[in-house]
Amino acid sequence: MKKYIIICMGLLFGAPLVNGQTLADALRYSRQDIVGTARSMGVANSMSALGADFTALAANPAGIGTYRVSEFVLSPSIYNNAIEATLENGGVGPVRDSKGSLALGNASIVIHNRPRSGSLVSSNIAIGINRIGNFNQSFQYRGKTMGSVTDRFLELSYGVAPDDLNAFEEGLGYATGAIYDFDEDLIYTSDFENVPEARVDKEQVINATGTTTELTLGYGANIENKLMFGLSLNVPILNFTEDKLYQENDGDGIDQEVPLFNRLSYREYLTTSGFGFNFKFGAIYKPDKAVSVGVAVHTPTTFNLTDNYFADFTYSYTEDQFYEYSESSPDGTFDYNLKTPWRAIGSLGIVINKSGFLSGEVEWVDYSNAGFQFDVRGNGNFYDDFETEINQSIRNQVGSALNLKFGGELVLASKFRARAGLGLIQSVFVDDNSFNTSYHAGLGVREDRFYVDLGIQFFNLDEGFAPYLTADGVQPFVRKESNLTRLAITVGYLFR
Repeated sequence: MKKYIIICMGLLFGAPLVNGQTLADALRYSRQDIVGTARSMGVANSMSALGADFTALAANPAGIGTYRVSEFVLSPSIYNNAIEATLENGGVGPVRDSKGSLALGNASIVIHNRPRSGSLVSSNIAIGINRIGNFNQSFQYRGKTMGSVTDRFLELSYGVAPDDLNAFEEGLGYATGAIYDFDEDLIYTSDFENVPEARVDKEQVINATGTTTELTLGYGANIENKLMFGLSLNVPILNFTEDKLYQENDGDGIDQEVPLFNRLSYREYLTTSGFGFNFKFGAIYKPDKAVSVGVAVHTPTTFNLTDNYFADFTYSYTEDQFYEYSESSPDGTFDYNLKTPWRAIGSLGIVINKSGFLSGEVEWVDYSNAGFQFDVRGNGNFYDDFETEINQSIRNQVGSALNLKFGGELVLASKFRARAGLGLIQSVFVDDNSFNTSYHAGLGVREDRFYVDLGIQFFNLDEGFAPYLTADGVQPFVRKESNLTRLAITVGYLFR
């Protein structure tokens, strides 16, 4: 839980932008949550040393060279994220919410070419898409706790002239009377300042949607069935939308704990969209017919991203009579680049006669190498200080992580397959070496010219969320428990 607060603290002061360009955003778009084919899902996406599966090519493009026939594949998937959220120190809960979606996890075609002579056994081309990120979630919490979002507005506004207040946060508070400066000394106050232990009802609903889909164009070659090598050009296409509605309520009767204050409502809306480029290089060596050893390197992705955002704020209070004021921010937009980390992958596959296979993969990623670039597309040097601050925050708070994946397939009665897998995903934070676990299973039927696979994944994640951040005020904190379930079905057709 501590980790999430650390993510957000970089936002507290000096950030000229409203919702994006934080450590949390860098991690969201740098991590990968591959959906892909049902076969790969069933073995925890661990089969990159074996190849002959389009999602395995997302880890090691040398797997393109292992295809012996051409293939067309389509993989729709269903995703559900059930979240229980609890506001600490006075919350009602846990409050349960869920969000489901239907998506195309994979669509691809591999063209097999067999040269007529020489040591080159095959020379293959692959094109297709893999879903490598899913940001869909919906959660809410409620409860009665100390503190107010106006505490944050006071800290951000200290010593700042009214005309220079941020139009997306404290400027909205000033325009609606949530914070005010009667003495005009640029030291603002609020209705909450003289009652720091007052408790008011809080409630927030957060809806997020979005995906990253990677378009791949790859080439793979097979030399004497001993050495495969491959490379791919990849274009990840990203979209993300987040709608947050935060409310505080102290009623309007004799039970009020904060004199004057009645209620407030603060809505923030953000969309992020863009695309990037990266290259992947890989090799697979077979020291024995039954054993495959793979290595791969992924270059950083350079994303070209655009944020569009706005905010609304409403504040009501009673002073002799009832007052309510609302203010909206202007429509904001910002263009920037994000560079994700390098990735290095090692893998092993063992074929057990005609009975199936065992596979394993280890991925190393140094997330401290992620970073933003703001002096692009006409921005100039205006955001240099903030760029330095947020990139330093990334380097200080996150480091390298290992992701371990294991799986296996068992042949049943020649045509049928049963699969299972386990994924261990390490925390990216410098003070945390713990792992989150995902569980996988699958079934398949394979005929001469077509096959059908079913894969399922279960993943549980405990994390935290800070509705807003203050340096000196009471800091609210929400615990989230996410239970993710993903189901994929793949239909494949083989042709020559």
